[in-house]
Amino acid sequence: MELWALETLEDRQNSNDGRMYDPAVAEVVHDVQDPMIIRECVIAGPAYTYLLHRFQGDGPRPTPDAELEKNLRGTKSYPHSGFVFQRHGHGQTSFSWRNCQMALPLNSDGIQTVAPASHSWLGRLTVKNRPDSQEEVSVDVDTQEHGFAAALVIDRAQGSVRQQVLYAGLPDGVSLSFERWIAQESVTVSEASQGFLRIINEHFKALKGNCNGHRILHTPDGSDRFEGFVSADKGSDVVKSYGHPAWVNVDGRLGIVFQGTGETVYLNRHYFNPWWATADDLILGQLSGAKRVSKGETIMQLYALIAPDQSPKKTAATQLSEGFAGPDCVALIGNNHLAVANFGQKVSRSKLRFKRVAGAPMPVFEGTTRISAKQILYSVVLQPGQALLKKGLITVDSDGSIEATASPDRVVLTNIGAASATAWVGANTLKLRVGQSISI
Repeated sequence: MELWALETLEDRQNSNDGRMYDPAVAEVVHDVQDPMIIRECVIAGPAYTYLLHRFQGDGPRPTPDAELEKNLRGTKSYPHSGFVFQRHGHGQTSFSWRNCQMALPLNSDGIQTVAPASHSWLGRLTVKNRPDSQEEVSVDVDTQEHGFAAALVIDRAQGSVRQQVLYAGLPDGVSLSFERWIAQESVTVSEASQGFLRIINEHFKALKGNCNGHRILHTPDGSDRFEGFVSADKGSDVVKSYGHPAWVNVDGRLGIVFQGTGETVYLNRHYFNPWWATADDLILGQLSGAKRVSKGETIMQLYALIAPDQSPKKTAATQLSEGFAGPDCVALIGNNHLAVANFGQKVSRSKLRFKRVAGAPMPVFEGTTRISAKQILYSVVLQPGQALLKKGLITVDSDGSIEATASPDRVVLTNIGAASATAWVGANTLKLRVGQSISI
């Protein structure tokens, strides 16, 4: 890891003619430590590790990169600190619920594509005459070896609004996310946004394949190129609104399929005060102007699937399904996984309802699944505030009404309809008479 850090510093120097920061940037911007030349002191960092090895020796032989990367994969939850961290084959995913509510889906570039900005991803909201406050109602994390699902309920703005979050990190690095804000009294919302990610837009010529001095945002309507540079002109920023696209993709490095409230906006920043990094802002849902909201009304919500290291073509073909069981239970299906949360204060014995898409096989999870012409029902029992992550055992499509009863090592399909039915399980085709059961 020391060698990784040293290599990154060397690449930065080689990109900036021996400097740690681009002189053209340092001459224009100001940060919290002015003048910017003071920042060059970070080059002294490797001297400390050099002295350590000078006195203590070289230490163990470094682990090969591929082996180290594999060894570091996994998920760890830190309940007292209030966050969960997952390292996977396409980067890192983290979710924080205490001091700063946020989620950070990083691809294999680390922080060279998505910056570790405070309040990333989760919504920010301002309520008139209600200063922000945080009162945790419930939090639960289903921590697995290579994945997690987290459910958070928190009262904000002096208890006037409630924030509900379901966030899941899948083993392959894909994230499933649901967030909803509900008014607990009649309020005026001054500002609101969701799905914010800060996109690094630096130019480091030695970092091959990334940080090329521009970013390309792909949407169903085409692509836009945004240049990365700094300016002393306050009017130099470029703001583009995209309305309500079904998906966006950043540079072929991060794909997001989503549906939510508000307009999608890309802010190509050039004026910074203060400067932390040359970076743009992607906001998936932004409300324009003040909004009066009645008690019990949903202020804004966002469903999303986030796929690291994904091309625009794959993003356009990615599917995300949303399901509900009453006002307090929400579920998402994506990449053959089910993430579900009970935001309520009572045990939920629910049948999660998903719309049936003709010709689209749906995963079967442990438990009972009912497939009919118009919908799919998943039976699940959840404790108050509980989050749950399940992996699909098989995928099934059918031209009739089928019930699947599944355990980890066995799935039984039963024709519960009034006529014979055909079920497609993967590449296999099964014919079922009325009432017939087949074990897979």
